[in-house]
Amino acid sequence: MDFGRNDISKYFPAKNCHSGAGTIELMSLWDKFDTPWLFIHRGILPPKTGIGHHFHDHCEEMYV
Repeated sequence: MDFGRNDISKYFPAKNCHSGAGTIELMSLWDKFDTPWLFIHRGILPPKTGIGHHFHDHCEEMYV
């Protein structure tokens, strides 16, 4: 399986992601694949931005 490639033209803005500060840029590395994972995103968080505090009751989330 080929892991997704970083393509800056595919980033999309996510304003106030989960009520976080500012606008971050995201892209999907894998859209369709046969695993238990829902998605894999790559993100750019500029200074003074962030992903807001949120909960996951039925899945887990990891930031690397």
